[in-house]
Amino acid sequence: DAPPSPPPRAAAELHDCLPPPDDRLPRKGDVRHRAERAGRDAAGGGGGRQGGVGRGDAREPDDQPVQGGQRGGGAGAYEVVVTGVLTLLDANKLLLSTQASQEARELRDLYKVWVQFVHGVAHLGLARVCVDGANAASLRPLVSSVIEGIGLIAEVSAAKSCVQVVSRLASLWASDSPAAAGGAVPGFRDFLFEAAGRAVLQACVAEWVNPKDAQGLQLYGEFAACQRAFDKVSSEAWASLLSARLLPAM
Repeated sequence: DAPPSPPPRAAAELHDCLPPPDDRLPRKGDVRHRAERAGRDAAGGGGGRQGGVGRGDAREPDDQPVQGGQRGGGAGAYEVVVTGVLTLLDANKLLLSTQASQEARELRDLYKVWVQFVHGVAHLGLARVCVDGANAASLRPLVSSVIEGIGLIAEVSAAKSCVQVVSRLASLWASDSPAAAGGAVPGFRDFLFEAAGRAVLQACVAEWVNPKDAQGLQLYGEFAACQRAFDKVSSEAWASLLSARLLPAM
């Protein structure tokens, strides 16, 4: 028999960028381990900030963006992972959305691993690395990749993870309240409401979501929870966007 063909180039490159698609504990040297270590370093360890406090600063609240100064030893692994994956996903959007080839299926599977990775960053106290220093420039592309994954992956389980990430980041950085867990990121609320709101409404009527299926019902529950998170952040802004643009566009 002929030997199996090698994996498509784009899928192979994306695979090299991502952690393994399971719930194993991170191993020393793999991408997930390096990213978690980078997040911990960015939280105050790993060399300390320039001209400031070192490891003792790690007691700051999780996910709090830091103003001023550069951190020492920290977010290099995060930057490498995010830049590499986002570049590959952006270059293959047409393939993901229009084809049912083997390469498209592999890319879709790896896209799901990427969503799992971002989900972990958002929910395990590492989200602050996303807005730390130079990493802030990649925040919108990263969140966009998760939002677009709802429709591009078009699977209920992956969509649930995507929507959970959106809800979590809304609670961290979209609020104008000074008491918010992470502090507002300027412009993030409007961007998130518009992009995620449209994606959620479109998914509500998508053919791949079956309202009679148990998993489909759970996804509708996540949609509702996401909208409640938006309403909690700013009921006026969310209601205005729904009535003025999102619902009429449907």
